[in-house]
Amino acid sequence: FGRGGARAGGGEGDIAASKQITSQVTGACSWRAPGIRYRRNEVFIDVIESVDVLLSQNGVVLRSDVNGEVVVNSQLSGMPECKFGLNDRLPIDQTEPHGAAGRRQRELEKKDPATPGVTLDDCRFHQCVRLTKFDVERTISFIPPDGTFRLMTYRISEGISLPFKIFPLLQERSDSRMECLILLKALFDRNVSASNVEVVIPCPPNFCDLQLLHVGIGKASVDNAQQAVIWKIKRYPGAMEYLLRYELSLSSQRAGLLSREAMALRRGCSTPTGGEELSLWKRPPLTLRFTLHMFTASGLCIRYLKITEKSNYRTVKWIRYLTKAGTYQHRL
Repeated sequence: FGRGGARAGGGEGDIAASKQITSQVTGACSWRAPGIRYRRNEVFIDVIESVDVLLSQNGVVLRSDVNGEVVVNSQLSGMPECKFGLNDRLPIDQTEPHGAAGRRQRELEKKDPATPGVTLDDCRFHQCVRLTKFDVERTISFIPPDGTFRLMTYRISEGISLPFKIFPLLQERSDSRMECLILLKALFDRNVSASNVEVVIPCPPNFCDLQLLHVGIGKASVDNAQQAVIWKIKRYPGAMEYLLRYELSLSSQRAGLLSREAMALRRGCSTPTGGEELSLWKRPPLTLRFTLHMFTASGLCIRYLKITEKSNYRTVKWIRYLTKAGTYQHRL
């Protein structure tokens, strides 16, 4: 399906779509048993995103995308009708001036102009979702299964807000000494904080020693298994930047090989061959890991959530946003 397209289910999409059509015709609801009762009626919605990004040495985004999912934990009595809307933008070929979806989008933008719309490249829905409602009105309407289930998955490839910016600098100070500076800057708001942040900086093979010169936050150490310096930060506050600075001691032979490789690359020449090529450091990219609550890199958010049931009970609604690093890399 193209950008903004909707599809039910996963690899068995045709079967799921067939079941959905049958349920709509007969009124049956195969995914939910009748007579479910809860003393406290609650619904939990998690919007979970994984960010994949590759940045050049100069910090230019070479590729980026977000893979997301909406997970629902339904603890609701009876046969509830759930409906919520996202701040997704319509594809160009569906924005008719007088269409119901176009009118609905303009109404939402007037109510909440501060929340920009996002373009969903691909959507896949659980069989309980009424796809016609989404395609026509851009609302997600469904009778939920009981318990936890994945309501939808999506992908976004434009308008992505990176939560962190990295400024790495590796310099050979002498034939046996390399200095490394890593500046990490949070681009999310002050009222948000990231947890379990890890910066993995590769080291040249057979380096001799590590000397930490400055650790602005958290702890840094060598992981011999990964052959890297690991900078760990339990909690990273928003809108802050911190510096890691350290020195690596190298053998003179190793430092010389690194220098020759750098010079060859600058001249546009091939690197040394044979035994020297095997020992040259290829500079693998720096890797960033993190978990970030109440933030979405895509900007996707739930604008409203309505739940109706014939017994007219009171419902407690919970919505949580979570963004984590997928493959988040910066070339050195």
